[in-house]
Amino acid sequence: LATPKRFLPIPLVVTEPAVGYGGGLAGMFVRPRKQAGSEGFARPNMSIIGGLKTENGTWMAFAADSTHWMDDRVQTLAAVGGGEINLDFYGLGDAADSLDQPVSYTLDAELLMLQGSWKPQPTSPWSIGLRYVYSEVEPKLRDAPAQFPGLLDAVHMKISAPAAVLEFDSRNNLFTPTRGLFAESVYLDSLEDLGASEEFQRF
Repeated sequence: LATPKRFLPIPLVVTEPAVGYGGGLAGMFVRPRKQAGSEGFARPNMSIIGGLKTENGTWMAFAADSTHWMDDRVQTLAAVGGGEINLDFYGLGDAADSLDQPVSYTLDAELLMLQGSWKPQPTSPWSIGLRYVYSEVEPKLRDAPAQFPGLLDAVHMKISAPAAVLEFDSRNNLFTPTRGLFAESVYLDSLEDLGASEEFQRF
């Protein structure tokens, strides 16, 4: 892992009954840093890319990167992903036999996350940052779409939200910590002016 172009393969195993058996593979590229941090070692820069697929046609793909700058005082995070999730819904209707008649639908999902954080002091466990989240989930009925007029428009959701982040991280190891604490507080505001389908706040 300390050699450029080498990566850690991570098998992904799916055993979720709703989507069936499946799996995939992710590759994590670790880029060691020479300078030591407050723990006595330098947390590495990392990138990951991967994907998976299941027996009912569900698939997902994703990529992410975490990079430290300015002697670990600045950290950037970026993640992007997307896929199609095929699901069945049971029990739509008043008749007893509807419990055995699935309504098949697909969720087309997209996600983007960007974040930059800054430590006020080089060895401080505290950091403050800004995050932007974009998410879009579009449902599609695979069976008898005329049966539910207007349903798809009602549940098509877009989130476009800046967020303020306050983080405390005193873990002594990023992968297998034996002491320390990680805590995060986030205030997020989804805004129609930025493309969101509905405005809301979350803390």
